[in-house]
Amino acid sequence: KKLASVSAAMAVALRRRDVPAAEARLAAEVGIAIFKVAFERCMSSSKRRKLAVHLHETLAEFAAFDVAQDSLST
Repeated sequence: KKLASVSAAMAVALRRRDVPAAEARLAAEVGIAIFKVAFERCMSSSKRRKLAVHLHETLAEFAAFDVAQDSLST
């Protein structure tokens, strides 16, 4: 429930920056998904690394996946 509230707040903040509603909701949900994966990795990792490191890695993986999917569709 807390993450849903965070997602909603993110979407509202994006809307205030003139991001269209559908894109704002999508970006907020993707952001929450990236956070959840990164947090899980951080908690289960035997290495003592900050959450920020896991967030950056997870975001980079998502970006690489997005680029790979884009190249498949062309």
